[in-house]
Amino acid sequence: MLKPTENQSLVKACTSSHSLSGLFVAAILYLVCISGTVAVFHSEIGRWEQPLAPEGNLASIEQVEASLNRYLDENTELSDHEYVFFPSDSSPRYKIGNKKDSWYLDSEGEFAQSAAAPYAEFLTRLHTSLLLPESFALYVVSITGVFLAALIISGVLSHPSIIKDAFKWRKNNSERIYQVDIHNRLSVWGLPFYLMIAMTGVYFGFVGLLFAAYAEFAHNGDRAGLLEEIYGAEPQLTQQLGHVEFANAYRQVEAMNPGGKPLFAILHEAGTDKQFLDFFVQQPERLLYSETFRFSIQGEFISTGDYIDGAVGKQIAYSTYRLHFGDFAGLSVKIIYALLGLSLTVICVSGVNIWLLKRKHETFVNPLWTSLVWGTPAVMLLCGSLSLLLKNPTAFWFWLPLAFLLVASVWVKNTQALKTQLLILNAILALVLLIVYVVSFGSGILASAAIGGELFLMALMVWFGVMAYRSFKLERSCINPAELTPVFVQ
Repeated sequence: MLKPTENQSLVKACTSSHSLSGLFVAAILYLVCISGTVAVFHSEIGRWEQPLAPEGNLASIEQVEASLNRYLDENTELSDHEYVFFPSDSSPRYKIGNKKDSWYLDSEGEFAQSAAAPYAEFLTRLHTSLLLPESFALYVVSITGVFLAALIISGVLSHPSIIKDAFKWRKNNSERIYQVDIHNRLSVWGLPFYLMIAMTGVYFGFVGLLFAAYAEFAHNGDRAGLLEEIYGAEPQLTQQLGHVEFANAYRQVEAMNPGGKPLFAILHEAGTDKQFLDFFVQQPERLLYSETFRFSIQGEFISTGDYIDGAVGKQIAYSTYRLHFGDFAGLSVKIIYALLGLSLTVICVSGVNIWLLKRKHETFVNPLWTSLVWGTPAVMLLCGSLSLLLKNPTAFWFWLPLAFLLVASVWVKNTQALKTQLLILNAILALVLLIVYVVSFGSGILASAAIGGELFLMALMVWFGVMAYRSFKLERSCINPAELTPVFVQ
């Protein structure tokens, strides 16, 4: 049992640790959180980007087989891995191809439209690597997960009554009190989720290091042997090149795994005499990403990946992706994940706001933080328009405009006016993205794939407009904004 003085020292030490680590990672954490909130809807955004792709009346599996073999015969740039993506709730379409060249199939199995979702991929890369070289960016993002976990633990320890006060809200016109309350309440309400996100995020970045260390100690440095233990050894096949019996293999998967939900299939070593098929099948009521079923191209069953009944560690590792991105139980869970991700973003913002409001005077940090908070969604919307117009967005499109906003903010004298201007910019860019979308797809805007995204952009435009109007009123009033309770953080 700690003595009162010892308890006070612990609280003081944890508070200091919480503040220092929070300032160090706040900017990166904010970028990771806001992009992760959007990346939850990766598949839905990809579908929204291509509203004219055929949906509804799908091709038969025999027609898909014919299309796959035609693709293999006619394509002169085959890769080691050719894919067949099956229809899903978030993208009810067949897709055949590789990372360079993919096509959607119509109801007759014909190649109907080139498949590309550059904006969805762009947003995902923003979350996983901050659009930086992946050789070190994954580690940066993962270290952020480590700090997030440290912030959560130190934050709880530095506020002994935080659990008890989880549902208390102080009636006070001070913005600092409001920021403290929303920071603490949201932190407690979503605590298990935030810890899970932090730990699974760390796993994604450091799995390579963990893999190398485990191979060194448990397999005498034999990484290939460890890969075979986890994923199974590649079959040593010598066979004649010819027709891929895709439908035959698919029917066997249905029989062996009734109730399973096929995600995609991979043709390994395409175009060689060693090619074989892997089917990835999601399991009902399981967090496992999938079970795999392996076949020769003649449709002869070879093996499974043994994930359903495999070792516990193997099952946990293979469940991490779906757990981190909320890719289970449909759209409702994704919406919950997005709301909790937004809460984590607000916690990040309010934590820095509390520190800023404690200071006696403003410095360049105030407008710099405001530019980051409201400039980031503006640049994300801008990249959406550029993606529809120019395709293949690059890191340059994101970092240059954001860097311009951050540098320009250093000379800003009125932080409240800057916030108003950035909110107006967000509303305008949401409208611009909507207009670009309508012009790009014409009658396609009435497709079911398009309507959800259009309604979201309209709601976003209105929300930013309301926020801008309120910020403008505060800017024009003689009242210090810090004395008022805002409707939202920052």
